[in-house]
Amino acid sequence: MRTLRISLILGLALLIATPLLAQEKKQRGQRGGAGMFAMGTAMIQRALDRITTLSDDEKAAAKKILDEAAPGIEKLQKAAALTADQRKEMQEAMAKIKESGKTGDELRKAFQEAMQSVKRTDEQVKAQKELTAKMKELQTKIVGALKTDEHKEAFKKAMESRRGGPGAGGPGTGKRRAKKAAE
Repeated sequence: MRTLRISLILGLALLIATPLLAQEKKQRGQRGGAGMFAMGTAMIQRALDRITTLSDDEKAAAKKILDEAAPGIEKLQKAAALTADQRKEMQEAMAKIKESGKTGDELRKAFQEAMQSVKRTDEQVKAQKELTAKMKELQTKIVGALKTDEHKEAFKKAMESRRGGPGAGGPGTGKRRAKKAAE
């Protein structure tokens, strides 16, 4: 359940950030990117690149899996993308959250509420759920293509660290830091 929640939050955060980044690039006279697909697969590729002991066969298999997923991911990303009005609504909600001075769990909860407060169409919601499932399936296929348990664990760990680890979504309550300080 926690993994699903993390995946949904990550997917929605990427979905929200992608058009904003593309818009910023266009404003600077650059061409917009491929959106969430590029960010999601780039994140997966960086996780694979962190595993220095991967064989050429494993790297080729992972690349093939990523390339085969491209058309479906791109289609879902376009269907799930927020409109300009929805992005503006999200930006306004996020600005209010930043001004509130909330931290830790309060900040995380406020962020999730802001994400859910944006009114999306049924098609966008459906596409987002499908996109999240596809990205999770993609990661599962890549884990399956890795030959050793060491590589599989390293990939999972690298993906967690890219998302901020279990329970990601904002600054924590500081319990880990306090525990380390006490040791």
